[in-house]
Amino acid sequence: MARFEEHVDVGTSVEETFRYITDQKQVASWNDHVQRVEVDGGGPVAPGTIIRQHRRRGNREFVLTFQVIDHESPRRHALRGEVFGTSTTMEFGLEPRGSGTRVSMAATVEARGLKGVLAPLVARQMRKSTVAALTALRERLGAA
Repeated sequence: MARFEEHVDVGTSVEETFRYITDQKQVASWNDHVQRVEVDGGGPVAPGTIIRQHRRRGNREFVLTFQVIDHESPRRHALRGEVFGTSTTMEFGLEPRGSGTRVSMAATVEARGLKGVLAPLVARQMRKSTVAALTALRERLGAA
């Protein structure tokens, strides 16, 4: 198992930040690996919603499927899915910081058996992507 957490302070309110992060039409604007997102049923996300992220990394295109496991507006949003053979949970936490918001993103990557050696490698790549995504999020929403 591997786990990490990163955070960034943005200049928007908790409510506005939560809406932006969980609006699947906006994900590609702050996560450069995501090309587009499909939400099963097309409606707003809620626990149980299935989300498909069409991603590009280098010359590779692939689809990652996640299920929303927690959606507590405006404080918490969590997804679970399989990333390169590992079970991955991603959690977004939001808390007020002055007139802005601290956005925390944590991930837990688990795998059993021989795939267990993949968990730290997947987590390391996810951490790099997370840092870049949070930096882009701060650029979009302004620094606190």
